Amino acid sequence: MNFFLEKLIKINKHFNNKNECFDDMIKTLNSEEIFEDVSAFSKSIFDREAIMSTGFGRGIGLPHGRGSFVKELKVLVYILDRDLEFMAIDDEPVNIIFMFAIPESKKNEYLKILKSVSNFLRLEKNRQRMIDSKSCNEIFRILQEIENEI
Repeated sequence: MNFFLEKLIKINKHFNNKNECFDDMIKTLNSEEIFEDVSAFSKSIFDREAIMSTGFGRGIGLPHGRGSFVKELKVLVYILDRDLEFMAIDDEPVNIIFMFAIPESKKNEYLKILKSVSNFLRLEKNRQRMIDSKSCNEIFRILQEIENEI
């Protein structure tokens, strides 16, 4: 299964705040027609973030929404061209964000992807490769390395 799609990779994005970023990401995912109810997905993203930041540390954000309102498992990746305050666990700003849209029935697949993404991004050289990438295709090829590990 292809978890990553080149058309769901966006580079050189910048935002004034996390809510603005999330709104843009949700709009981008919604263009893929994967939601039964985009409002419910949006609520799940913002409610989850209100409980605890999905700022993973090391400049990474991993917001996610799961429920019956999602029809297909999709992963959207944004590479920001400037740091974004995210209230991450390490108090550092974020510049790489993976947003996960997860159907209720795909929890196990999501956990496998999340584990692989997390392991990959723990290494500074991998994060730097993504930040230094000049095209969505270049990032897509990097993400295929993660997918091959699943």
